[in-house]
Parts: sequence; structure tokens; C-alpha cells
Amino acid sequence: TEGKNAYQFTVVKENAITPIKNQANSGTCWSFSGVSLLESELLRKGKNTMEDLIQKKKKSKKWLAWIIAILIIALGGFVYWKYYFVLGVGVKSGELNYIVYKGVLFKTYEGKIIQSGFRADKPGGLQSNQFDFSVVNKEVAQRLMLESGKHVQLRYKEYNGTLPWRGFTRYIVDSIITIEEAMPVENEEKLAPYILDSM
Repeated sequence: TEGKNAYQFTVVKENAITPIKNQANSGTCWSFSGVSLLESELLRKGKNTMEDLIQKKKKSKKWLAWIIAILIIALGGFVYWKYYFVLGVGVKSGELNYIVYKGVLFKTYEGKIIQSGFRADKPGGLQSNQFDFSVVNKEVAQRLMLESGKHVQLRYKEYNGTLPWRGFTRYIVDSIITIEEAMPVENEEKLAPYILDSM
């Protein structure tokens, strides 16, 4: 009843409750009652309700997505730096020793030029300077195949790592600057003593 004679209630203990859920015409009262029981027990023990847990799960998924995105970007940056970042550009000159087209799974153009002077890779060892390189451009490679034994100047790019479909080396020749006839053998024999004396 209403008015002065209406019942008055005094709250002795107020238990935590969850918002009312509308079952509507779903016919799944058993699932609603089961979830209500679980939420009531969680509240009684001072823990979060199912809705709070769902919100936390959504937040954790969001953080996980951010972490995965950062890892993908970092991996992409590393791959670019390792295999596609041009570390240096330069020119090498010398006598073109050979250039071959070889490989098992990926066939690439590999070449070598012999440079003037000598180098010692280990104590007591002496060998000529040489420059091993790879060629990606087919036209450049095929032209060099016809110029073995000649003196060449080659422009190359240096990378941090090798790719199997790009070549065996980190040095990729992309263009030919000059091609000249090699120094006559008699001239090399004349210069050899001077080179050896200067070492």
C-alpha cells in the first residue's frame, strides 16, 4: 500500500547484484540462471563479474594486437635493413676473370675480377686482389660474358646480407662503366718486379 500505512524496509545488508538481463523469447532460461549463479558467486567472493571479465579480455586482446603489430613492423624493418638497404655504392676495376650462370634452386650470375696488386689473407700467404660479385641485370651479365679477359670498371651496390635469388655475394653489379683491352702480358711482366719490391 501507499501512504503512511505503507511497509517500510530497512537495509541490513546489501549484496552486490548484476544488471537485469532480458531473456525475451530466447527460451534459454537455464543459461541465464547458470550465468547468474556464476556472477553471484564471483561477487560474493569479491571478484569481477562476467561482464568485467569480458571487458578485460577485450582489453587484453587489444594489447595483444598492438604487440603483434609492433613485432611485425620490427621484423619488416630488420628484413629491409638486412637484405634491401643499400649499405654502399662504389666502383671496382680490374681484369674480368669470369662470369657464370649457376645455382641449384635459384640460378644467378656470379663473376670475379682480378685487381692490380697483391694481398695477404694470412701470414706468409700472398695472392692477387680479387673482387667477387653477382649480377641481377641479365643484359649486363650477358655482355660481361663476352668480355672475359678485358679490363672493366663496374658499378656495384653493397648490401648487409645475401638473398638466394639475388646472388651468392653481397656485392651486386648494376652497370658497366668502361670495358678496355687488358694490359699486354709483357707489360705485366715488366711491372711485376716493381710491385714485389714495393711490398
